Amino acid sequence: MLRIRLVRIVALCLTLVALALSSSVAGAVVVQITSSINANTSWGLPGSGSTVEADVFWVRNTISVAGAVTLTMRPGIAVKFDPYTYLQVSGGLQAIGSGASTIYITSIKDDTQGGDTNGDGGSTLPNASDWGGITFSSMAPDSSRLAFCDIGFGGYSQRGVLQFATGISGRVTNCTLRRSYTGVECQGTASPLLVDTSIQASTVTPIILDFTSNPIMSSLVFSGGNNGYDALGLKGGTLSSAATLDQRGATVGASPITNLTYVLLSGLTIAGSGSLTIAPGVVVKPVAGVGFSVSGNLTMNGTPTDTITVTSINDDNFGQPRDTNNNGSITAPNRGDWSNITFAQGATGSMQYCRLKFGTNNTYSGLVETTNQSFAISNTLLSDAAHGLTMHGTASPPLTDVEIDNMSSTPTLMSVSANPTFTNVSFVANAITALGIIGENVATNSHLTQRTVAGYANITYYLMNGTLDIQNPATLTIDAGVVIKMQLTAASTIVIEGTLTANGTVGSPIVFTSERDDLWGNPGDTNGDGSSTVPTQGNWSYVRFTSTASGSSVMNYCRLQYASASPYDGYPTSLWITSSSPTISNCNINKGYYGMRIDGSAAPVIGPADTVINCGNAPVVMSVQSNPTFTQPYFKSNAVNGIALIAETLSQNSSLRYRPEVAFVPPDPATPYAYVTTGTITV
Repeated sequence: MLRIRLVRIVALCLTLVALALSSSVAGAVVVQITSSINANTSWGLPGSGSTVEADVFWVRNTISVAGAVTLTMRPGIAVKFDPYTYLQVSGGLQAIGSGASTIYITSIKDDTQGGDTNGDGGSTLPNASDWGGITFSSMAPDSSRLAFCDIGFGGYSQRGVLQFATGISGRVTNCTLRRSYTGVECQGTASPLLVDTSIQASTVTPIILDFTSNPIMSSLVFSGGNNGYDALGLKGGTLSSAATLDQRGATVGASPITNLTYVLLSGLTIAGSGSLTIAPGVVVKPVAGVGFSVSGNLTMNGTPTDTITVTSINDDNFGQPRDTNNNGSITAPNRGDWSNITFAQGATGSMQYCRLKFGTNNTYSGLVETTNQSFAISNTLLSDAAHGLTMHGTASPPLTDVEIDNMSSTPTLMSVSANPTFTNVSFVANAITALGIIGENVATNSHLTQRTVAGYANITYYLMNGTLDIQNPATLTIDAGVVIKMQLTAASTIVIEGTLTANGTVGSPIVFTSERDDLWGNPGDTNGDGSSTVPTQGNWSYVRFTSTASGSSVMNYCRLQYASASPYDGYPTSLWITSSSPTISNCNINKGYYGMRIDGSAAPVIGPADTVINCGNAPVVMSVQSNPTFTQPYFKSNAVNGIALIAETLSQNSSLRYRPEVAFVPPDPATPYAYVTTGTITV
């Protein structure tokens, strides 16, 4: 009895305060709410018998509903929130209006309900994100229900005007959510029931979901054309458990859609403990710079009739509705509109009947990027990016019925240690028609073989993005007939710190040449420029054996053409041997500056039948400390007919040997080459 009397006294006092704060609307009663709800409380119209009675409830600061406590909002009232404030519900919220008596929950700037409550005339207008929203954060009790409510202008700090925390499963029926950052935000495993509700004019998407949330959606209507995106938003973040991305539907405008587009609003990381299965037919459009990083599992298995699509937010050819960003044809999709799907070492996955378009245009990355994985990719289209597929380390995926189109570089990019298999793979309209090789440090044995891909027998390889460094004790084996073209940059080099085994044959030499050289490789016009460019000396740098290179390294029947870019201390060269002893035989060096550079304590075997022609200086430049063995070399048509000596300071005994085997070739007299100094040699 005492408790009832106290409640009535409190209600009477609040009513008196409310009367003193009556709005400019005649007869409207306003009460200011400044304290959290710590006991069961009801808000209702005057005469409703509620704990607190008013026409307008003006919430002045962030308040909460305590656990095991219920706040009841009764039909007909207006609840207005000051800027930046929100309602935190740890207990329960019962806001049940009726078709004839709606509950309005809105911004204090909204004068359409309850009048000009804050008395500022028309100087302010309500906007999206004026106030925070209603956050359901606890399951004690999980009895919240909203029906026949009109809720608007919330979402401050990028919130949903209704935000459901993980595990929450409240009910929203017959409501209208308008002009907020997003209408409903579901976190974690939230699974609210959303029925017969309209979500209008959201800043981003009408609903934003975590991948693990599972709202029950029935008879939802999204306004069309005035949301930031007509789609379901995905929050990204880190996924540490199992999740499935299914087809979901709603009515957008007047069009019922059973398979709404998803917009990925921030990058998704699938942790080692996480897994994501994307259902057939799902369409995901990531925003700029956003992609998937997989350390766990990503399964994308579409069907012949339900392809999974990941594409640009500007791509109006896929998804429902297709013009997801509501801008008509103002923006067209382009390479780089989103990032990519990256599988880290140890990740697993599956990809079939998929379509990926308009991802990364970074020449170091592919639309799909794998490290040491071998999972299959089949019946898939990769288009409009820098590369379709990048394979790092020992990745060996089987590619079957894969089409790679419109890449700004090579269709694939891989480590020399990778070993993919290609079955019925096609390349269409790519800038570079070749298998890209990553310029990187390689510490495992690797093998470049002839491959028949996309109808090209013995397709060309293309070294790009810097130096390929074979580290000790790794071995790189290159099969006869392989053609490696170099990206047009001084950074294109091959450095051997371990072992190189490059055994060509008379009819199938191993070729290292410029990307502009259309006489070698398949297709010959690798960079697709027709005859508009011609190869020249200095298109790339060199092949180098360092002091740690194995003496068992061999180059036999190899061709090095159009190298010697970027002078290295004044001695640009095509083949550089430093303090090591590889065997170089039956090789052809053409159109370099110096053909070979031999320095340090190098003692390579040069010959028999090595040819150096058409170089811009001498065929050989060497240190007097080196001691190469020349056997029947053929040096002709070089700018200098002599053996050039490197300018250097000597701190150890050296010998300048007589080399009669290095001589003018017939029909010239068989006269030994002279040594030619290039600068001062200081002893």
